[in-house]
Amino acid sequence: MRSRPTRTTLSACAFPVVGACALLASGVVAACARGPSVAERALQEARATFVAGDYAAAQLQFRRAVGMDLAAPQATLGVARSHHQLHEYEAALLRYERALELEPNDSLVWEGYLDALAWGGIFEGNGARLETALAAAPAALHAAPENVEIYDAVRTASAELNRLPDYTTILELAAEELSDNPVLRIELAKARIEAARRASNAAVGAGDAEAPALTEITEALAVSLRTELDEVSSSVMTGSSPPGVFYLLAVGYDLLGEAESSTSALESLERTEEGRRMGVPLRYRQFLDEWIAVLDADAATRLEVTERWLPRFEPSWTIDPSRHRAILGMQFDVLVGAAKETSVAAGDDSEAAGGGTSAAERPTASLTEQDADRIAAIGRRLARIDTWGGASHYVETASVLARTPSHYATAVQVAADGIEALREDRAGLIYPGTPANEREQLRLRYLAVLMQLQGQALHNLERNDEAEQVLREAIALHPVAASYAVLGGLLLDQDRGAEAFDLFVAALAHGFSAAETMLEEQTRASAPHRTLSTPRSALPPSASPRSATARSSPIPSIRRLLTSSSTTPRQGPGASPLLPARSSSSTTGPPGAAPASPRCPTTSSSSTSTPTPKTSSSWRSLPTPIRPSWPPSSRSVATPSRFSTTKARRSTST
Repeated sequence: MRSRPTRTTLSACAFPVVGACALLASGVVAACARGPSVAERALQEARATFVAGDYAAAQLQFRRAVGMDLAAPQATLGVARSHHQLHEYEAALLRYERALELEPNDSLVWEGYLDALAWGGIFEGNGARLETALAAAPAALHAAPENVEIYDAVRTASAELNRLPDYTTILELAAEELSDNPVLRIELAKARIEAARRASNAAVGAGDAEAPALTEITEALAVSLRTELDEVSSSVMTGSSPPGVFYLLAVGYDLLGEAESSTSALESLERTEEGRRMGVPLRYRQFLDEWIAVLDADAATRLEVTERWLPRFEPSWTIDPSRHRAILGMQFDVLVGAAKETSVAAGDDSEAAGGGTSAAERPTASLTEQDADRIAAIGRRLARIDTWGGASHYVETASVLARTPSHYATAVQVAADGIEALREDRAGLIYPGTPANEREQLRLRYLAVLMQLQGQALHNLERNDEAEQVLREAIALHPVAASYAVLGGLLLDQDRGAEAFDLFVAALAHGFSAAETMLEEQTRASAPHRTLSTPRSALPPSASPRSATARSSPIPSIRRLLTSSSTTPRQGPGASPLLPARSSSSTTGPPGAAPASPRCPTTSSSSTSTPTPKTSSSWRSLPTPIRPSWPPSSRSVATPSRFSTTKARRSTST
């Protein structure tokens, strides 16, 4: 009689257990159906950060993803690519090698590995890495023969070693086993034709007797290529042919100079995602051709070209961001160049000729608020994502905004961002090819220039106490002529003429020149043609330094202020500590006056021990350090790659 309640009790207990198991199982299934795992989500977030251009943050996220799964090749690849974008080649190569151990046939891993070997070898002067790139090329081509970026990396390494024939040999050996691959076939044909053309042109230029024979070889190779292209073109099916076939046609017709046929094949190539990726180098070459054609056009035309092409190179995880970044940089250069021209047209550069103009005589041209907004937005973005020298973008952006009344506050913030980044020594701020013994001095010079610009913008906002503090800190950190001159102008506005005079003399002693200072365009926008001895009370109301007109008016040069002033600089214990020691043997001018030479022979100029910034002769107010040029390579713009992007930018500036 007692067994029945027991059975009932057991059954009652069994139902909740079975139900719980069923609920748990359904929860697991539901969780699997809901989305990716924690590790997968971490990988996706890291990739999104990478595509956005924050490579330092992406590296940390990829490392966390690796920690979740030590055998995750894609997370390891992400760490490698983040190091690579920051030009940390040693760390990148170690991670690429680990990724190859985990995934030996991954196309992106091989692409990044060879690229890091080639450019790491170039920047660090490491020929062994270039040799390693050539040695690894056969394995890379067998693993990913349709990755067009691999061919570019191998060619770069062989060109840097002055061994371009080795590149052709590598392709010939790979073609013995992969003769049916259309990408490899056309790259080999391209290498042979380009080699024949180089030899023929050299022979013709030297008057070599073998020139006719070499020309015949070149023509024979072109005829052979045309025959192959006609055969492939007649058999191709647009809907079913692999992307490599259209790549072959696009490159082949381009080699033969048939632009229309090449473009048609390229359009067919871009109908698939894989084809669009393969076509990126070809499209970039088209962009460069159009860009070079409009170099002498007006700013609006050049901006239209960059705006039309920029969306084609939008970065993704599989598409390298360098080309998009380069075109964005070209757009920024156009906007900044237009701002400089506008500044000159407005009369801000009138002192270059040694004279001044009144406010009534100056043109009314000015930088529009919309253009200033664009410069601010693009410049700040480039400062974050351009790892070829982000600091220069901070400087150029702050330089433009510090002279634009509606954007003084923005200039202060941009300069503050750059100062913070430089103090933290963030990766990507200094050109990676800068010699190690010069890098710290260049970083300090960037810091000093940004602090000078911040001080100027603060002065324009009438926050003079803050401006003075920042400028004095800049001088203490890394004295340059412009910081002395800007601070001197600020003190001059406050009727502190003796202190200002000392600073002006110090500016001259440190190599003050119109190309290195912002004083005459941006500094103390005070009353026109005021001398050191003119008291504020003697100025007419319209010349008040607080008036908008006076704030944008030209002023006399420092040398004219010095020669026309009746103020005697302080001597003895009360003299300014900013002044360098004066030579007692000087016989020219009053005691303590600046030497005739703009560089004082009795002091050591800061420019003799630090890299001298590149400045624009058409805009004297821009003390911008040299922005990185393209990496050294024997390639020309006619054969662009991801790293020939800044090549076109440099050609426009020179």
